[in-house]
Amino acid sequence: MDRVQTTEKNRNRLECRTAYSTTGIDWMSCKKDWVNLKCIGAICLESTRADVTALEWHYYISSRELSAKGLLCITRLEWSVETMHWLLDVDYGEDFCRLASERSQKTLNILRKTAINLLRRYKEQTGTKKAFTGLMLDCLMNPQHLLPILSLKT
Repeated sequence: MDRVQTTEKNRNRLECRTAYSTTGIDWMSCKKDWVNLKCIGAICLESTRADVTALEWHYYISSRELSAKGLLCITRLEWSVETMHWLLDVDYGEDFCRLASERSQKTLNILRKTAINLLRRYKEQTGTKKAFTGLMLDCLMNPQHLLPILSLKT
């Protein structure tokens, strides 16, 4: 079994992720139930905040042969995609947008994602800890707040 561990400080908590993966799955009696199954894995997230530790286990199956490092990278990318969907649903109410025109829906989706990416880049370059919603509210209340976000160098 392959194993890799990462530790990072995220806001006010310490997160330790341990990923395990194996392609040795011939012993699984239910292997035939999943077409092209090549790998199984697990990730243990140990999160410590104010001397309180919580453990979370996540289990995965894959049609790709993944190392533990590869599994960890893919799951982290998946969460970044989920974060984008969450922002679109919660901050922009995209699920409740009922435009009849498919072209208008796609255009608005592109504009929303552009705004999120501009804010993400602004946060990275300035190091601000302010939440996306706070930054968006600032821009809504005072359009002058848009200028530094729109004028960032790439």
